[in-house]
Amino acid sequence: MNIFLDSNVFHTDPFLEKGEKPILLRLAQHDDVKLFINETVYSEVERHHKSFLEREIKNTQDSLSKLMPFLNKEREILDLSIKLENLLGDFSDFFHELGTEEQMTIIEYDADVLKHIVKMDMFEELPFIKQEIITNKQGNKVTKKKKEMRDSIIWYSFQEYIEKNELEYCYFISNNIKEFGAD
Repeated sequence: MNIFLDSNVFHTDPFLEKGEKPILLRLAQHDDVKLFINETVYSEVERHHKSFLEREIKNTQDSLSKLMPFLNKEREILDLSIKLENLLGDFSDFFHELGTEEQMTIIEYDADVLKHIVKMDMFEELPFIKQEIITNKQGNKVTKKKKEMRDSIIWYSFQEYIEKNELEYCYFISNNIKEFGAD
């Protein structure tokens, strides 16, 4: 079984520890089950995790600076040493270890994906180009086109990888049913 994961699977849980997600890691320990993400998914998850860590470290430092004037420095010891690089290293190590143990493969960018994206953009094909009707400041309804380029890169890179490696029993897991689900 080949399981391809969208970046939103990792939303708020880059180590797949919450809810049903640990099941994916247990399944990947079996020889006949493999997890796949592509470089776009990895980059999105890394960017989101870094942003989360930066925000929480700043909040923690702000709280500490507000609390410091009220501490008795002879009695209370408050030492906070958090390095963003270490936390991001843990993230990178997690994915590297999954790759080393052959539980997850990060699919590299494939130039053949570009032909799909150009066609999708040129002919404004669904599901990655959508039209929305919005009301502008003057109260007029206008059509706005929304392009989901990263979603298309994710989808077509998986498609190309599956075809080139002649994989069977492939499943795509995403919380994004609007773009990837059937109507």
